[in-house]
Amino acid sequence: MNKASKMIKTAIFVDFDNVYSGLRQEDEKRADEFAANPIGWLKSLEKYLSAGKEGQSSPKSERKTLYRRCYINPQSFGRFRPNFIKAAFEVVDCPPLTKGGKTSADMIMVIDILDVLKEETYFDEFIIFSGDSDFTHVLLRLRRNNRQTVMLAVGNVSPAYRAAADIVIDQDKFVEEILADKDQEVLDSEEEIDEPEITMLSAAEPEATGKTLSKENVAEFINQTVAKSTEPLSLTRLAKLIRKEFGREVIISRWLGFGRFIFLLKNLKLNYQISNLAPGYIYDPKRHELAGEKHLAEFKRSQSEIAKLAQRVIEATDIPFLTTEQYAAVFKVIAGVVNKHGYIFNITCLKVWDDCLEKKMPLNIKMVQFILRQIRCSGYYFSKQKIVASKVLAQAFIQSALNLCHSVQLNLDSSEEELISQWLSGGLVND
Repeated sequence: MNKASKMIKTAIFVDFDNVYSGLRQEDEKRADEFAANPIGWLKSLEKYLSAGKEGQSSPKSERKTLYRRCYINPQSFGRFRPNFIKAAFEVVDCPPLTKGGKTSADMIMVIDILDVLKEETYFDEFIIFSGDSDFTHVLLRLRRNNRQTVMLAVGNVSPAYRAAADIVIDQDKFVEEILADKDQEVLDSEEEIDEPEITMLSAAEPEATGKTLSKENVAEFINQTVAKSTEPLSLTRLAKLIRKEFGREVIISRWLGFGRFIFLLKNLKLNYQISNLAPGYIYDPKRHELAGEKHLAEFKRSQSEIAKLAQRVIEATDIPFLTTEQYAAVFKVIAGVVNKHGYIFNITCLKVWDDCLEKKMPLNIKMVQFILRQIRCSGYYFSKQKIVASKVLAQAFIQSALNLCHSVQLNLDSSEEELISQWLSGGLVND
């Protein structure tokens, strides 16, 4: 962090019903994005405020959201609770108290805000997500205590409420610059793309080939390589080819100063498209077909009920979105690798990943790590098994997945648990 900058300690309070309903009146898609991805929009909000776009006195400041609370009507919107729990929000259930559906969320929020004001930790900033003008007085109290206040103006907000806040984020600005933050979408997608992280020179690293390392030359090499390829080229494979073509200088320069391969790619003039479908591909849409996308589309069409439930589970737990057949194949690969080479977590991950890439399965290393860790979390010990069976791995992973759903309060009935078992077992459990 820059020495001149200040770390602002922030508390955020979200009146979910008010914000979601207000957004939904104008744009159902954006309302659903708000409900489904609090991790994403909270990162975008922190970045937005820290950039000083609203004219606050410390534009170089960075934020740390230490206190996060979301107030929600469990009867109407309980299905969104897991998304906020996953984003490290404390979720406070506020059931309706009247026939009209009125909850006590605003009163509970006010009490919590005043309690936080008295806490030992000094919170510099209070962010209130609500268009309810009842919060005007609490904003004035915060101002008297010299705390910066941020308010999201959803719907028809009174002038007094706006005036009481130091920073007002209008609904349109929230939708266009925070919910639809393109830079944040890129960052989120990059987390799914694998690439070799370079920390030191390897003895096996190729010497320079005599070709000058530059953005123009790398772009030309990539365009020529993709043009010759008969299928989509994984970014991991492309990174290795570039290192082979341009030698040790690629590592020394840390991808021409961009730090990561994916950042370099996004600054090159390329003739082709990049997909974040794991493990990440560059391809010519006129000639190449991404098999993973085709399989997922077929999965959603032929097993729509399972796929729809799977999407809910993925949003709440980060379980990889693979088809039923792909899960069966992964468990078989894991069993084969461990039976042949034994089990050492990091080595096993790499061998499983390599085998999956050879079979053109859409997995990245993070997915493999996730699956292996969840199998281990179920109580399954690879080291204690004489023979590792793919069927048993599937059972262990299913149990761990159901435990994850329970931990984020994604309430499932018995029929939904059965659908999840069908999805993740790949038919192995019933074989």
